Amino acid sequence: MNPVCAPGFTIPRAYLNDRNQAVRESLAALKAAYPSIIVWDPFPVLCSGAVCSAFAADGRPLFFDGDHLSSHGARVLAPSFEEIILEMLP
Repeated sequence: MNPVCAPGFTIPRAYLNDRNQAVRESLAALKAAYPSIIVWDPFPVLCSGAVCSAFAADGRPLFFDGDHLSSHGARVLAPSFEEIILEMLP
């Protein structure tokens, strides 16, 4: 019933890439200026194909609403996040 869902549950990856281009450029500039910064991008984990879905392959929702991960979405991201954290440890 949330109006954010009215357009449907899928969106082209290219559209999202265009929308977050400025953020990616800003993060790249920070990384260039401060090489020790670690940037973790959850986007490739949440959307690995040409079309992004609000649902995982098993049908469980990745998002609670238009701006927040569901508990399942958080579990999907956990291994990737843990990997980044472990890489930072000495």
